[in-house]
Amino acid sequence: MPFLKMLRWVSGWLWAVIALVIAAFLLWGHIQGLGAERDEAIGQLETSRLEVAVLESALEWRREQASRQLQALEAREAELQRVRAEHSQQLGALDQLEQTDEETADWAGVAVPGAVRDWMRQLSGEVNRTDRDDPGSTGVSVEAITRTKTPD
Repeated sequence: MPFLKMLRWVSGWLWAVIALVIAAFLLWGHIQGLGAERDEAIGQLETSRLEVAVLESALEWRREQASRQLQALEAREAELQRVRAEHSQQLGALDQLEQTDEETADWAGVAVPGAVRDWMRQLSGEVNRTDRDDPGSTGVSVEAITRTKTPD
């Protein structure tokens, strides 16, 4: 117990100073920890802001792409409507011609000769190849048009 006897020699004000030094050291450590947490939070905030900016940029790009695609689809739909109307008009004119012109009515009742059908199919192969290369193509092939009456 000699240590306890030595502690009695230390005066009260020295104990207060020691307690204050210990408290100051603990407070300094706590403040350092809070500063590190603050710095980490600021770093995460900056990272989050950068991520938000990137995501907003990507969202804007996607919106622009969607707008362009919608415009392209609307233009395509308008062209398809125009082609359908023209096709209906041509079919109506053909029906009218078959009804009013005796020579055309006779010709319309005859099957298409095989050589002509083969020739039209060869032409449609050439047209279809160019249709695939042409983004504005309606996709209507000559082959679809030549599917008329064939010999049984």
